[in-house]
Amino acid sequence: MEKPDITGKHLQLSIVITVYQGRKFIEQTLESVSASLARSSLASEIIVVNDSPEEELSFLSNKYPEIILLDNEENLGVAKSRNRGRKAARGEFIHFVDYDDWVSEGFYPVLEERIRLNDDLILFNVKQHAGKESRTFYRSLFSCYFPLLTGNSLLRFGSMMRTIGQLVFKKELMDPLIETEARGGDDYFLYIDLFNKRRGKRYCYVKEPLFNYRIHENNLSKRADFLKSNLQCFEIFAERYPEFRRFRKYLYTKRVGNILAKVTGKILRNLISKGENWVHKGK
Repeated sequence: MEKPDITGKHLQLSIVITVYQGRKFIEQTLESVSASLARSSLASEIIVVNDSPEEELSFLSNKYPEIILLDNEENLGVAKSRNRGRKAARGEFIHFVDYDDWVSEGFYPVLEERIRLNDDLILFNVKQHAGKESRTFYRSLFSCYFPLLTGNSLLRFGSMMRTIGQLVFKKELMDPLIETEARGGDDYFLYIDLFNKRRGKRYCYVKEPLFNYRIHENNLSKRADFLKSNLQCFEIFAERYPEFRRFRKYLYTKRVGNILAKVTGKILRNLISKGENWVHKGK
C-alpha cells in the first residue's frame, strides 16, 4: 500500500519497521514511535514491511493511517525485507526498527537536534529488557572507545552494537544489506560498512539509553546461524571492499589470530558494555 507524499515537504527521516509474526508487539512499537515523533518537528514517514504472508496486518493502516504498509508475498527474511523498506524510503535519514523493540519519548527529539547539528550517523545507548529486569547496554567507558570504532575494529573484535535500531544514519551512507542463505550476519556487516565510511563524517554517540531492546524467546539472534552467515556475508563484502580480504582469518575459529581476536573482543565488550552474559538469559 503506497501513499504519495502530499505535503511536498522535504522528508528528513524514514522509519522502517520489519515484522515477522509480530502481532503481539507491533502496536507497542508503533505507539512509541508515534509518541516520540509527536514531540519533535521531524518530517518523517513510517514504513512497515510485513514479512509474514499468513499474518494479516491491514488493521494497522486503519489505526495508524499515516503508515505505509508493504506486504511480502512470501517470507523473505529480515535482510530482504529491510532492503525493500530501504528502496521505498524517501527520507534523508533512515532508522530500522524491529517489531519487538520500541523508542523512548525523547528519542526523536534528540535525533532532531543531532540532525540540526549536521551529524551523519547517530548511535544511541540501549536499555535492554528481559522480563521484569532491565539493564543499560553501554558502560561510561564506551564514550572513550566510540571515537576509535572503525570497520576494521568491528571485523577484528566483533560487533559492539546491541541492535540495528540504536543507529540512525543518512541513507546515502548504506549499501543494500547483504542477503545470504544463512541469516544473522547482515546487521553486523552493515555496522562494518557504516563505520568503514566514518572518515570525514560526523558520527555521534548519545549516552542516554533512549532505544529499548526486548529480549525474549523468539529473538532472531537466538535462532540465527551467525558463523555461517558471517562467512557468507564476508565473501560478498570483500567483493565490495577488497581491502578487507586480509581480515578473513578473524572469522575462523581454528586460526590462532582469530582466537586472540575473540578473546580481545570479549574483554573489550565486557569493559564497554554491561551484561555480556546477562543479555543472553532472556525471560
